[in-house]
Amino acid sequence: MSATDKTTLPFTEQHYFSSYDHFGIHEEMLKDTSRTLSYRSAMYKNKHLFKDKIVLDVGCGTGILSMFAVKAGAKH
Repeated sequence: MSATDKTTLPFTEQHYFSSYDHFGIHEEMLKDTSRTLSYRSAMYKNKHLFKDKIVLDVGCGTGILSMFAVKAGAKH
């Protein structure tokens, strides 16, 4: 199965993964300030875990976690 072939997945999984195809879900998550600020706070309070590290944001929807990681001290 290719990364883009969702047709072999059960319907519920197709729906879940397809929901990320649209920008609206990313906007909704960014506007969830409690969620977004919780991620940021956790990363900023643990800068020692990010200092000079290389970080890979696997989801890569908006890249917000990558930006927080760099602000927390990640090298790349």
